[in-house]
Amino acid sequence: MHAYLQLLLRHRLAVVLIIAAISGLAGWSTSHGVMASSVIKLFFGDNPKYTRYRALADQFGGSDVMVVAYEDPGLLTPAGVARLGRIADQVAALDFIKSVQSLDRAARVQAEGDELLIEPYLEAAKEAGGNELPPELKAALHSDPLVNGWLLSKEGEATALLIELTSDPDRPIEAVPKMLDQVLAAFEAEGLVRDQLHMAGIVAESSEATAQARFTLLGIFPVTVLVLALVVFVLFLRMWPVIITGGVSLVSILWTLGLAVAIDPQINLLMAMVPGMITVIAFSDIIHLYSAFVREIEHGLPQREAVLKSGVEVGEACLYTSLTTFVGFASLVFIPTPLLRQLGVVLGAGVGIALLLALTLVPIILSVLPGVGPGWVGEGHRAARGVDRLLQACMNLSIRRPKSVVLAFVLVAVAAAVGLSRIEVEASFAKRLSPDNPVRRSQDFISARFSGANFLDVYVTAPEGHDLLEPEVFQGLARFHQELAAQPGVDGVVSLATLMDLLHRQMSGLPAGPTLAVPSTRELLAQYLLLFEVSGGEGLERVVDDERRVTRLSVRLSDDGLRGLARRGDAAVVMAGELMPAGTVTESTGIAYLLGEWITFILEGQRRGLGFAILSTTLMMILCLRSFRVGLGSMIPNLLPLLVLGGYVGGVWDTVDSDVMLVATFAIGIAVDDTIHFLTRFRVESERTSDRQVALHRTFVFTGRAIVQTTVILCLGFLPFAWSDYFSTRIIGTLLPMTLVTALVADLLLVPALVNLGVLKFRKESKA
Repeated sequence: MHAYLQLLLRHRLAVVLIIAAISGLAGWSTSHGVMASSVIKLFFGDNPKYTRYRALADQFGGSDVMVVAYEDPGLLTPAGVARLGRIADQVAALDFIKSVQSLDRAARVQAEGDELLIEPYLEAAKEAGGNELPPELKAALHSDPLVNGWLLSKEGEATALLIELTSDPDRPIEAVPKMLDQVLAAFEAEGLVRDQLHMAGIVAESSEATAQARFTLLGIFPVTVLVLALVVFVLFLRMWPVIITGGVSLVSILWTLGLAVAIDPQINLLMAMVPGMITVIAFSDIIHLYSAFVREIEHGLPQREAVLKSGVEVGEACLYTSLTTFVGFASLVFIPTPLLRQLGVVLGAGVGIALLLALTLVPIILSVLPGVGPGWVGEGHRAARGVDRLLQACMNLSIRRPKSVVLAFVLVAVAAAVGLSRIEVEASFAKRLSPDNPVRRSQDFISARFSGANFLDVYVTAPEGHDLLEPEVFQGLARFHQELAAQPGVDGVVSLATLMDLLHRQMSGLPAGPTLAVPSTRELLAQYLLLFEVSGGEGLERVVDDERRVTRLSVRLSDDGLRGLARRGDAAVVMAGELMPAGTVTESTGIAYLLGEWITFILEGQRRGLGFAILSTTLMMILCLRSFRVGLGSMIPNLLPLLVLGGYVGGVWDTVDSDVMLVATFAIGIAVDDTIHFLTRFRVESERTSDRQVALHRTFVFTGRAIVQTTVILCLGFLPFAWSDYFSTRIIGTLLPMTLVTALVADLLLVPALVNLGVLKFRKESKA
């Protein structure tokens, strides 16, 4: 390190020119980046289950469905239904819309003797005339299982349109907001305003996630930079540290984004967090270097010697802290999702870039600062007196009452373990938005008035050599449909059995009932299907194929938890196996189902990644501290923050979103930094004196202030992320600072207490 720093100082101009040239190249690369990653690329990649889903979706109609609902007291009037019809026609005319299901397009099925009359409710409304629909027509709408709770609210004053997008696996998620604008324009053309419109489903939630990502990049990132600049100024009461940290951090961001775009010009949504996170991490490294330089100047060293000594003594620790942070981010590659793997690669590279630039540019800048000498840091010294008093109090407590300190942390760990045992992981895109977010409010509106807004597709294929119209097969299908509809959280099921029940009751004059009434002979089943088609019935292709061997059950759920939905889909397959004839093939699918199933794989990857990060961090602590015993023992305070994080979320939240694991992964890499700085300095001081308490005192004096300052910078730097409406971004600004504060408390109290008790003891150190 000493030779590297001397080389830098001898060739300052050449190094700066090289960095400027690379920065220009990085800027050129960054300018070619676009936010244009498809949903499939982000989540599924080459997942064969998605390929199977897409094949079925192309045949029957997909799950790329958004629900748009609005309330209208005059809905069930000829004028209200006519306006709805015009809206549906305008939406259906858009080139990216595959189909629109709406109340005006719903067909009324009636029997007149031996004939079947199928007529859209809109036609009946036109014939009714007047200002109100006839009571019998309203009653028919409410009793229609394909309308009530799906297209018409239970109270009859709100309607929902089920809008299916065309199949396009390469559609960029960033294009969805513009598509939604075009859809909503059709409603606005008929006098409705956006505040009256409520959108739900994966499409609407993906659009809002895009908006939140842009807000992170254009809103939160500038605030983060401003907050960090103010914090650095308050800590040092000088502009130089603000200029140094800000300038070096911005170059680090530019290089990181340039590399990311060179790897893949299509920047995914989570990349929006990268500039803010790299800024915070870069500030941390630079502050350690600058604080050490200030200390050496305070001790009377000349400027050049202060640069060399601070760089050597702190540079090695910064190298190890960056390695642990790199490991924390790089462990995301264990997650089988392109979205998170790319984030891990870019953040890991960004950490290395930030360290390289900090160890290169900061010494050069410090070596040419004007006016450095006695009294130069006086103002900064007075600003840090409060921090020094805090450090003195922590040192006194840990030295005088080490057993009490350790006992207190043991009690905290036990309480956290209880909360950790209660963790139940779930994920809901809607609930990742804050309660006052428009999409979240829309989801609540639709859930309260209609059947649920989440869809599960269950496909049933008749046994080989048979079809669905065979009585045994169809009776099994009807039993399966009915049993599935009776499950808690299932708001409705539409299938071929639904249609047959409706036709059989109409043609046989049977009253409505709680159980399905379906024909018992193949001839009657086939006759009903033929009669439905020749009478003008539409939409049969969405529930059964031409060969009558495969049928789709569309299940609408009130529960919006994705893992719960996936478990429900798996349970449906088991249920069908018990109720359907042998040889029947049943499979659950759909975007929400695949996401729920994939979250389980993501969790497994996150656990492997976290385990890898912990193991790698332990090995690096052993290498950094040059002691197996101390390196292993140092993981006690390093793992405590993760335990507290798990205990908090498990004890306070009913369910824990899967993205909380990201905070744990980030935290293990960042929170260990202070422990490294503290113990590496303690190792140096232990070699200089045999008195343990003297070594501790010197360690607190040299590195304690920088540890507190960098934790303050990290916490306040991440805090603006809490401004986001999106959960995955918001927890970076809430849970991560909480974890870092826990780590700081452990480093200032638990680590010195363990040192005093001999748990963390270097060979050359003797008892005090």
